Amino acid sequence: MILCPKCGSDYREARQCPQYDGKPVCIRCCRECGYYDPAPMGLRCRWYIHHPRIDYRSEIEKLNRQIQTKERQIERFYENNKPWVAEKIEAETSWLRNDRREMERKQNEEDKKNGNAI
Repeated sequence: MILCPKCGSDYREARQCPQYDGKPVCIRCCRECGYYDPAPMGLRCRWYIHHPRIDYRSEIEKLNRQIQTKERQIERFYENNKPWVAEKIEAETSWLRNDRREMERKQNEEDKKNGNAI
């Protein structure tokens, strides 16, 4: 007997549900879901339309470019004898580095979850 993770009843037919990490849920729970589309053509589940996947590599590259630009600005402001402006930019750079670390951590978690870890 296979139990539905959403309602707990046993079922004969099921569909994979992204809300439950790809586990199969019964047809009744799938149809009652707010992301279900009863249209005969196209996708039934619209979960990924409302919750798009994040491309972590492009986000990390974008943060790296921003960090490099900020570091050049910091050097320029120190050369022009404006340390107060450079310190503000250093604070922004530290926030960007924290965001990059967070993105890298999320990318590693997603890779481990999907079995793509090296």
